[in-house]
Amino acid sequence: MTKAAAAEEPKLKKPKTEQKKEKKVATTNLKMSNNKEKKKMFCHFCGTTETPEWRKGPDGPATLCNACGIKYTKAKVNPGEAVGAVAGQSIGEPATQMTLKTFHFAGVASMNITSGIPRIKEIINYTQKISTPVIYAKLVQEDDITAAKIVKGRIEKIKLNRVCKYIKEIISPEGCYIKVKLDREYINSSHLEISIQKVREELLLNKKQLNLKLRENHIIIKNENKLIIYPPETDRNYLYFSLEVMMKNLPEIVISGISTVNRIVINKKDNDEKKYMLAIEGTGLLDIMKTDGIDYKHCTSNNVGEVLNTLGIEAARKSIIYELNYTFAGHSIHVDQRHLGLISDLMTFKGTVLGFQRFSMIKMKDSVFLNSSFERTTDVLFDAAIYSKNESLRGVSESIITGKTAKIGTGVFQLLMDKKTFNDT
Repeated sequence: MTKAAAAEEPKLKKPKTEQKKEKKVATTNLKMSNNKEKKKMFCHFCGTTETPEWRKGPDGPATLCNACGIKYTKAKVNPGEAVGAVAGQSIGEPATQMTLKTFHFAGVASMNITSGIPRIKEIINYTQKISTPVIYAKLVQEDDITAAKIVKGRIEKIKLNRVCKYIKEIISPEGCYIKVKLDREYINSSHLEISIQKVREELLLNKKQLNLKLRENHIIIKNENKLIIYPPETDRNYLYFSLEVMMKNLPEIVISGISTVNRIVINKKDNDEKKYMLAIEGTGLLDIMKTDGIDYKHCTSNNVGEVLNTLGIEAARKSIIYELNYTFAGHSIHVDQRHLGLISDLMTFKGTVLGFQRFSMIKMKDSVFLNSSFERTTDVLFDAAIYSKNESLRGVSESIITGKTAKIGTGVFQLLMDKKTFNDT
């Protein structure tokens, strides 16, 4: 018989009893293979089947990865958990152990930064003008102290009286004027980029600070270190007065740097003697990031409002978490990141930073009863009555005020029991 003929012949069907026996054998073999795979499995959480070298010992397989999985599942929040109240307690209780003082920061004895309860209040209440604003700037050339001094000279606020040998008021038959001489030795030793032309330009730009209408012909450069300033008033009755005004205001004119920066300290980065960074006391994060020699990708500020205006809402959220962590770490206190993340999310979810104070809380939620339960009861209720505001009664505060079951814990679930079927059973 040929192969083609054999293929054309119909196959005989096996009886049903034999088919059932084959199925049972196949299922038992599959179960046995699955059991073998389960025995080989090292970790039930991640599914790995090979025992690593560090765990081949008398303790048996897989405790670390399984422990991580158990901790992860336990860390999940149960439905209906009052996470807001827990977060508030988790931050408020450790804050009672903190002090009301300032401490020296980063090993620099001359620079202080607010800590403890006052700092926590600044962050939580979103204070616009904090008491000790500090900006940390990374240098492009971290290992060069001369480059650090040059960058410091570009940023630091420098007034005219700091770089002058003298500012003299001269009254002679030739005329009345003020003579200014720069201290070239100090400028060179401090690595400052200041010239007599730059001083003249800054005086013309800041003429409003002098309260006088100075023009270009009133300021004459004698040489690279000297210039003469003539008063704009030519009337003898007002000439002496204008000279006195100039003598009073000239030393305070800012001729270099950023006017909002008070002081800069060159500090060692992470206690590394070969790398340096700048600790800048003051504000002006955007201007500092634009300065030559500064790594703009690694500039931070402890002022949340300035971070918001410069880098945006996500950076402000990160800044809130970091500053709270930094303040608690200064007192050896650990707070779980999820509590800090929840608070920072609540402060920033509207697209801007809202502090926990009476004026900001109204912007967070639209509930009338919730807002009235926080400090401004009568004002909120009167406004709601005048503008016919609606109240959905969905929140916890609203439920407590009206006597309803709050939707937290077991109050979240809306299960109904049929009493007839219960009685029948």
